Amino acid sequence: MKIKLYTLALFAWIGLSSCEKLVTNIDPPKTEKKLVLFTFLSPEEKIRVDLSWSRPVFGSGSSSDIVYEPGAEVVLSSSEGLVDTLVFDEIKQYYYSSKGSLIKPGVTYTVSAKKGAVQVKGSTTIPVNPIPLSLVDYQRVYDPNSGTRIRIKSEWKDPGNEVYYYRTYNEFTFISDFSGDTTAYELCGKYLQNTGKEGETLVNTCESYDNSWQGSTKTWIGAYLLTCDKAYYEYHRRRENYYGDDPFSEPFPQYSNVEGGLGVVASFRKSFKLVSLQ
Repeated sequence: MKIKLYTLALFAWIGLSSCEKLVTNIDPPKTEKKLVLFTFLSPEEKIRVDLSWSRPVFGSGSSSDIVYEPGAEVVLSSSEGLVDTLVFDEIKQYYYSSKGSLIKPGVTYTVSAKKGAVQVKGSTTIPVNPIPLSLVDYQRVYDPNSGTRIRIKSEWKDPGNEVYYYRTYNEFTFISDFSGDTTAYELCGKYLQNTGKEGETLVNTCESYDNSWQGSTKTWIGAYLLTCDKAYYEYHRRRENYYGDDPFSEPFPQYSNVEGGLGVVASFRKSFKLVSLQ
């Protein structure tokens, strides 16, 4: 109904516009650029921190316009003090730890970045334990219209003793019998929390075409379950809502927990099961 109402309003405006003079030389409002800090910390992953400058609201919107900041001082610390001063990778355009993975479960970390007089920082507490997947199963189903499809189901038991946030997704990996190349792609991602489902068995289902693996006898399904903090959940949930199909919908506020600028400092734990397709 909202789309119809907006569409009618648009048509009404077009009908009246022939009597109006359009003003096209309006200067867009000026906005100050801010330092943007992004990192998702996990004991299962290497440390990576993205640092860039925000773009004006009235810009091209292209990802190629992102201006990464290589000359900042980026520090990882915890309640015990300095953990590491991160190094900038000139090729990959992000900051990393030369000491490898330093993240410990249950510890609160702060990532701060300073460039001249501008300083930003954000904190996150690493989830203590990854919730394990209890079941990953699949079946092939024939559809006369689309051919053979793969249905995947993954399950896990929610502990039920507190609020939990999850990200679940599947990854298909196959090796071509002709070229030997390995291809992997992700699908069926979902973000959810256990509110109202505490202590229950949670389920994620996924369906995909099977013709991606023609010419391949080595194919795997990787089922992933991330146990996240609230910041990770809120950021990705809002990003999903931002990219909607309704061009007339209202803007969806983006999540940020970074002081002095924009961005997200969040964390997760990862569990994984691999199933070979026969």
